[in-house]
Amino acid sequence: MPQFEQADTFVSQLFWLAITFGVLYLVLRYAILPRIADVLESRQDRIANDLEEAEKLKRESEEALKAYEEALATARARAQEMAAAAKAEATKDSERRSAELEAKLAEDLKTADARIQDVRAEAVSGIRSVAQETAQAITSKLIGIEIDSGTAEKAVSGAFGENR
Repeated sequence: MPQFEQADTFVSQLFWLAITFGVLYLVLRYAILPRIADVLESRQDRIANDLEEAEKLKRESEEALKAYEEALATARARAQEMAAAAKAEATKDSERRSAELEAKLAEDLKTADARIQDVRAEAVSGIRSVAQETAQAITSKLIGIEIDSGTAEKAVSGAFGENR
């Protein structure tokens, strides 16, 4: 039977299988597996270091963000203070200019009043002299009598309600 003819090679196959398995086990156990374990361990260390570094950078970025927000709040408060100071300065300057303008206008008003009074007095004296001359001319034309300037002045003063 052909099935039993291979029985004498079966023992030699088992022998070489055991030797090959033993050599393969020793190569794996002492050469390849320690290298794989070293790679896995270094990889685990690198991951742990990267996680620690990431946590450190996260804390630093949170601190930087907090410092930025504080600086921004301080800058905003300072800007508001500066704006309030500028507004107060502008108000003060506006009030000062307004006071100066009011003083100038009051002075101009006084000057204008004085000029009006001068012009009025001049006009009244001019009217008085014109009225005096007119009274002399009318009297001369109507009555035919020439009156002197003193009499004409008394008549004009009486018409103005003055006693001279």
